[in-house]
Amino acid sequence: MARKVRGMALLLIGVLLLLAAGGWLLYNERESRAARESSEKILKELEPAQENKDLLQAEGELFCATLSIEKLGLKLPVYQQWSEEHLAKAPCRWSGSLQQGGLIIAAHNYRGHFSTLYRMKKGDEICLTDGSGTEHWFTVAEKTVLDGTDVQEMKSGDWPLTLFTCTKGGKQRVTLRCVYKE
Repeated sequence: MARKVRGMALLLIGVLLLLAAGGWLLYNERESRAARESSEKILKELEPAQENKDLLQAEGELFCATLSIEKLGLKLPVYQQWSEEHLAKAPCRWSGSLQQGGLIIAAHNYRGHFSTLYRMKKGDEICLTDGSGTEHWFTVAEKTVLDGTDVQEMKSGDWPLTLFTCTKGGKQRVTLRCVYKE
């Protein structure tokens, strides 16, 4: 009898774990869909900022550029300032700037954001368009995976553009180092 009770308890635990995993999957899908829809809505509303021609604005927020990666089928707004709230909607400027260099852009590993960043290879092209409509073209020079807490390494080097996102487990960062296209 004890063996049967133990077996039923283990079966119940297994079912609960499967339900929890399914719930987590649904939650992540909902977050990813909401982020994609938010980015698409922002792109439709973007216009040059009144106070700074290099910036864009939408929904009362400032954006430093739109990011286009044709290889991945991505076109996304890039918030001027990083925050958790912004990151849930679109990529964010983590540090640096387009005009002065050293621009680092972070995005969640959502489908429709940076989930496919790992597919990029050396020589692939990336375009950032600023508020004045100027296109800034870059090519991937290096792809690395950094420890998720290694801020110094993320900021190291003299890269005009860096893009990064979490790996699936969230402990590391897929990082693209980019140079100006020749």
